[in-house]
Amino acid sequence: MTLFPPNNERRRVESNNNRSKSCHVSTLTALPLFLLALAIISGASIYISLSLLNKNASVLQHAEHSMLRPPHHNHHPTNKRRDDPIIRTAPYPRAITIHGAKLQHHHQSSSDKKLKSIQPKTPKTRSSYDYRDPLYEDDCIPMQPWQETSFPTCSTIHELDFYSKSRSREFAYLTSGGYNDIFTLEDIHEVDPKLAIKILAEGTTYTDRNYDRVRRDGLILERSTKSRYVMDIYGFCGFLVLVPHAGEGNLPKAIRRQTDMTSLQKLQYAYEVSAGLAAVHDIDGEKMSAVTQGDLKADQYLFMDGVLKIGDFNRGRFLRRNLTAPDTACTYTIGVNDAAYRSPEEYKYLPETSAIDVWAVGSLIYHILHRYEVWDDIKTNEEAQQLVMDGKLPKIADEYVESDDPAIKAMLDAIDMCYVYDPEKRAKAWEVSSFLEKKLDEIKHAKGVE
Repeated sequence: MTLFPPNNERRRVESNNNRSKSCHVSTLTALPLFLLALAIISGASIYISLSLLNKNASVLQHAEHSMLRPPHHNHHPTNKRRDDPIIRTAPYPRAITIHGAKLQHHHQSSSDKKLKSIQPKTPKTRSSYDYRDPLYEDDCIPMQPWQETSFPTCSTIHELDFYSKSRSREFAYLTSGGYNDIFTLEDIHEVDPKLAIKILAEGTTYTDRNYDRVRRDGLILERSTKSRYVMDIYGFCGFLVLVPHAGEGNLPKAIRRQTDMTSLQKLQYAYEVSAGLAAVHDIDGEKMSAVTQGDLKADQYLFMDGVLKIGDFNRGRFLRRNLTAPDTACTYTIGVNDAAYRSPEEYKYLPETSAIDVWAVGSLIYHILHRYEVWDDIKTNEEAQQLVMDGKLPKIADEYVESDDPAIKAMLDAIDMCYVYDPEKRAKAWEVSSFLEKKLDEIKHAKGVE
């Protein structure tokens, strides 16, 4: 005999069963709708994210997809202070930018781009920004193996937290040079030194040529740290080099301010200028330069702890060994040679060697001695350049020509060592430095000066 529950109880059970079935059906119906809504929301989020990235992300990409344009400074005055720089990052692992940059894309195969990048320059392309200087060319090979290396310290650079420090004024714009914008940065700890950040100027495109420019700068600084007359380096990454902040000013500033500079002080400066270059030229201790600075002028020298230090090599070149004559270096050319302190071969766009820097040292010593630059009495640089090409030399003031001061005589002799028209007969940087050091020691000893 089967027992059934009472009618009212039976109705309650049936009602519960129906409700359960209804909920099950509702759940099955709602699930696709929920998934559809989730997909729509996710799609909208992705779209918004991509839109924001397209709007705000930096245009940095791998250098192979870029074509170099010269930097423009029309909207970036040299002395305009920018306390709140825009910080941007990019996917390229060795790239960091403090301001925006633009790239031009061109569609050519990787093999075409590689071949183009190693083509030697010609008179028609000497000023082109599409070409980088090859290390291997005909009978020329790298002077030293280290010239092909690179030691970026990107992790250290990225730990510096530019954005937060810019808001607290611990990171600020300082000035601009020919290639770089310079920023100052307070380090994490109070005992740490104040830092300077050199980064290729706003508007510089991200190409292999420019990455190589900073690579050379970083390598030369790193390998020259043994000399107290060359700026130290803390690291580099992409377009950025991290160095100590030289808060004592540069050589031109010292020359302008020290109106009562003694001849001995001038000789000291002349020696330090030549010693910095000698350390770089003799970077491997072989008395054969593997490096040329290429842009040696007074504002490249900065004071730290009262000592002049050379600190910029963005226009520098790695010299190559000539396989047919291993004790000699292959020559090179630089596209645009400005100002009036350079050598005759530079203005004639003849083959160049490290001897161009020695001529520039002569111009620097002249500047230190006279307290004004070479060819100061000539109206235009073009006129001065023509005089240099014609074999003329800047006039030495009569007061120095007739002077019996041993320090003055030493500087005049050093200028004569540098101002030799034939680069092969011009003195080496270490010879000028050694000569000035010897004269400086003799005069100090005679005067009882430490």
